[in-house]
Formats: sequence, structure tokens, C-alpha cells
Amino acid sequence: MGEIKMKLLQHAVFALAAVLCLSAVNVSAETLPYFSLKGSHSQIKTDNFDYDNALGAKWAVGASVLQESVGSLRAELEYSGVSASYFEFSGRDNGDPHSNEDRASHLDSKTLFVNMYFDVNTGTIFTPYIGAGIGVSNASADYNFQSGRYSIPESRVSDWKLGWNVGAGVGVRLTQQLTLDLGYRYTDLGHFSGMAGLYKEDYAASSTWRTQEEKLDFDLTSHEVVLGLRYTF
Repeated sequence: MGEIKMKLLQHAVFALAAVLCLSAVNVSAETLPYFSLKGSHSQIKTDNFDYDNALGAKWAVGASVLQESVGSLRAELEYSGVSASYFEFSGRDNGDPHSNEDRASHLDSKTLFVNMYFDVNTGTIFTPYIGAGIGVSNASADYNFQSGRYSIPESRVSDWKLGWNVGAGVGVRLTQQLTLDLGYRYTDLGHFSGMAGLYKEDYAASSTWRTQEEKLDFDLTSHEVVLGLRYTF
């Protein structure tokens, strides 16, 4: 799975580089700095379950090099934060080891990416773009699990990882300086792992003891819909 993701990223970067090389034939360059603020709605996936309603915000500063005949190349530094919760409740235990499987988790994710975009000049207020980015991500996940007599009390996995993203979207020019930005992005936040104690409850003795170590091991990826504004100075 990791090799497939890296190949997808390589293909996206190569495609973007090819477009940029073609666009370099006719260059009328003007550097235009900008600031952007966006909100995001994400589906964040792990190997075990999904966070379906992850909300986040993104702040970025960057600059665009105007290319009159083809479009423009943008480079930016972006910081983002996402928060999400997951709950699954299947029923009351009633002493049956297999009568329920309850899970709960909370995730906080932060990323710092360097992104590159190519904006296609259509001669209208609509500007399609493609992009890719690479940087670092930090994810902190609290996890609780119970299935009958077995449970994992609140466990926390937190780490810094290398992350990357690819995406596409469209900018809609509202004024000479202000652009509405709507896009889609796939982000790989890295591979996370940790250990948690698995406990068993003895109802007759009213006691609980630790039976073994349970490994938490998962890839963290997200599908994002992004909407925001970009102000060009």
C-alpha cells in the first residue's frame, strides 16, 4: 500500500513538472504575494475506522508568478489543524463477552506543508489548478475500546511524521485581489503505531487485570473538501 501511494505522488509531481516545463516557453513573470484562509471538511481514515466529520482550518502565505499565456505557478507555506471524534456503540454488555463492541476515539492533527500549484489561465473568472505538497504532520489520537469483558482504557498515540498531499480545484475571481477557492485534496499523514494494555474484567470477583499488550498500528490518510478565500497583494 505504501509503494502504491508513493507511486501516485511521484506521478502527480512528474505531471506537475511537465506542465511547468511546457508553460516556461512563454513567460511574462510578475511575483504576486498572497494570503489564504480556508476551512476543510475531511474524512480521515485509519486501518480500523474512519472519522467521517473532521473539521479543520488552513492558513497559508505564498506567492504567484504570473504567466500571461498559460497560467501561473504558486508556492506557499501552509499550516493546518484538524479535530475529529469517533463513536461506535453496539449495545449493553449484560455479562456476555461477545454482546458488545464499543469504540471511542478523538483525533487532533496538525500539518506544516510546502505546496506547489499550477493555475490554468482560462481568460475568465474561473481558474482551475492542480497541486502537490510535502511537509510534516503531527497526530494525537486518544482511543478507547470495550468488547464484553475485554477493554482498552484510554490510550494515546502521538508522533511527528512525514506527510504529503495532492489535489485539484478551481479559483473564482471575486475582485482584483480576492479569489474564492474550492478544492479537493488527498493527504497522507503518515504511519502511526503504539502499545496499549488489554484488560479483562472478572464479574464474579469484581476485579480487572491486564492480560496483554495490544499494538495500535495504522496509516492515517484523509480526503478533504476545502473552501476558502485567497487575498493577493
